[in-house]
Amino acid sequence: MYPHSHFLFGLFLGIVLLQAGILSSTGVILLSVLAVLIDVDHFLYFAFKHKSASVRNAWNAAVVFHEKGERTFIHNSLGGVLVLVLCVLLFFISSQLSIIVLVAYLSHMLLDYMPFPSSTSKKFSASIFKFSLAVSYRELVFDVLLTLCIGIMLI
Repeated sequence: MYPHSHFLFGLFLGIVLLQAGILSSTGVILLSVLAVLIDVDHFLYFAFKHKSASVRNAWNAAVVFHEKGERTFIHNSLGGVLVLVLCVLLFFISSQLSIIVLVAYLSHMLLDYMPFPSSTSKKFSASIFKFSLAVSYRELVFDVLLTLCIGIMLI
């Protein structure tokens, strides 16, 4: 999934938690941003492997080439255990921050391991400022539905 999908899904879940009285509006924004920042490991992998700090090249390598190993430990069971331990420790400092980190991580992993979009899905392809895009139509529909749900919840 692309960063905008992670952001929208984090925002959707954050608004649900806001309306339930669990998060503040600041917490909603933080959750949404953290849901995207989990993918910083793709950039770090690229930077160390290719000895380049080019965000554009790292982005295109992840989107176009899907390099083997670009997902680091944070995207597997070790990462899940570490995030869970972090959340337990954070809970003693700030229960709200613990919930934000846990929901951001779980929402990100859910979208990353959802069975769509498949590599055979039809895709919308474009290049914006030399950043390649190849978003599946399923992901675009998912994003539109999330945006509609967020809009309805905010009315």
